[in-house]
Amino acid sequence: MTFPQLPRNLRRGLELLLSAGVIMFATGCAAIDEASQSDRPTHSDRDSRSAEAKECVNWFAKLDETVDRAGVRDAETYRVPGFPYLRVNRFLASFRQQASNDPAAFSAWSKRLRALDERSRGYEISNLPQNLLATLEVSSRPEATARTNQC
Repeated sequence: MTFPQLPRNLRRGLELLLSAGVIMFATGCAAIDEASQSDRPTHSDRDSRSAEAKECVNWFAKLDETVDRAGVRDAETYRVPGFPYLRVNRFLASFRQQASNDPAAFSAWSKRLRALDERSRGYEISNLPQNLLATLEVSSRPEATARTNQC
C-alpha cells in the first residue's frame, strides 16, 4: 500500500508502521487451551491410592473449574498438565533443559514452579467473587488458600 500525496518521510513511516502492524497481527499470541486440563488425572493420582491425594486432586480440579468459570485465571502462567500444583512461565521454561540434566538444578527449578503456582493461585483466589467460594465449600479466601497450600 502506498501513500502518494504524503511527504516521502511520512509516507515511509506509515508504510513501516502498517507493515509492523500486519506482522504483529499475523504472528499473534498462541492461546493455550486449559479448559480440558482439570479433567485429567495427575501423574501422582494414577499411582496413588491414598484418600488424601485423591482429595487434593479433586480440590485442584474444582478450584481450576471455579477460577475458569469466574474468568480470573492468571494469564502470566501456564498450568503444567498432570501436575496441578506447578505453574511455568516463559522464563522458567527456558531452564527446562538445564534442569533435566542436573538433579540439584531440577530440585531448585521444581521449587520455583511450585512457588509460581502458589503465587498465581493466590491471585486467582483473591479475585474470585465471594459467591463462588461457596461452590468450593470454603467460607473464606484464607481458608481456600490454606487448603491449596496444604495440597
